[in-house]
Amino acid sequence: MRAIDVSPYRSGDREQIRRLCCDVAYAGQPLERWIDLDRELFADLFTRYYTDFEPSSVFVARDKDEVLGYVFACLNTARYRRVWRRHVVLPALGGIVTGRYALPWKGLPRLMNLGISYVRSGCLKVPWRRYPGHVHINTAPACRGRTTLSRALMHRAFDHFASHGVFRIHGVVMTSRARMLEKYERLGFKVDSSHGAARPDPKRNQAFWLVLTMDLAKGSLRPMESVHMRRRGTLRRKEPTISCSLPPSEA
Repeated sequence: MRAIDVSPYRSGDREQIRRLCCDVAYAGQPLERWIDLDRELFADLFTRYYTDFEPSSVFVARDKDEVLGYVFACLNTARYRRVWRRHVVLPALGGIVTGRYALPWKGLPRLMNLGISYVRSGCLKVPWRRYPGHVHINTAPACRGRTTLSRALMHRAFDHFASHGVFRIHGVVMTSRARMLEKYERLGFKVDSSHGAARPDPKRNQAFWLVLTMDLAKGSLRPMESVHMRRRGTLRRKEPTISCSLPPSEA
């Protein structure tokens, strides 16, 4: 039985996280299936804050040195918004102007379609002031559907939030599958709102943005399950064993 390590982010994980982010960019589909956009630009916009400005809130599932999934457990969304705008978005705009990124001319129609759908949806009213922490998770395409892996990552994030006194958290998920909602509900999340999203492919089902919220102090006992798992050292299921490592400061 293989052991997959879920442990704190290491600088050597950065490139694999960026690549994985692009490989599952839109409802689990590769970025190129949805839009012709520079991968470096996309990865900067959606991962750089976490890996460069809050790396202590990033946890990675590994099989040896291969990154199979990651979770971002941001402790303060207000800080994220300030830093992201100033230190991620502005440099990205500068990179487009100076030619560091390829201009997304071919992708402009779909970018416009996404922008229109975003405005029509009400601009995703995320209750980040009431739920200041936020979480985002991705797993490799080969691991999609492996509930044990995603649960181990999420439980590691729950422990991180709880250890810093952050109990009200939110997340935003794009999906076209009802079973994805069921997966998050089993973890203890509630749907705060749902919004239609632009489809990556006209042949695919309608995609939705789901705004999810959770109060770790009130909700089900499921988020606290990982504390007991750590005491045993492993999470055992019919699938491979998941080892939940702790950073030295929390050991």
